[in-house]
Amino acid sequence: MDTSEFIVALAASVGFLFTLSQEENLNYTVVLGLMIGGIIAAPLAAWLVRHLPPRLLGALAGGLIVFTNARTLLGEFEATAWVFTVTCTAIVALWTAGVLVAIRSLREERRQDPAAPEREFALSAAEDHNT
Repeated sequence: MDTSEFIVALAASVGFLFTLSQEENLNYTVVLGLMIGGIIAAPLAAWLVRHLPPRLLGALAGGLIVFTNARTLLGEFEATAWVFTVTCTAIVALWTAGVLVAIRSLREERRQDPAAPEREFALSAAEDHNT
């Protein structure tokens, strides 16, 4: 981890904790649950980033974000059960198609140039390290 990333993460955490301390009815069980979840998820995320090609990881993470936000929005707008089911089904179908397209394109690249996925991963890692 880069020093600047550490400082940004530390500042964000301190700001978050300071803001939380201003709340009167703060449920510390929820905060503790979020902290434990983050501690468990961090090594899993690091492993996934090392082992999955960026294109596939982007398709997986992007679909998850769209799905969870759609559920939140549908609940906020009090969508009927039928609308909720159809919308979520459509999102999952499109998400699955996107993941399959990413896998197919990675396989095609690997078939044409066996070093292509590794090169894509190396370029992505170099860009992340330089920023």
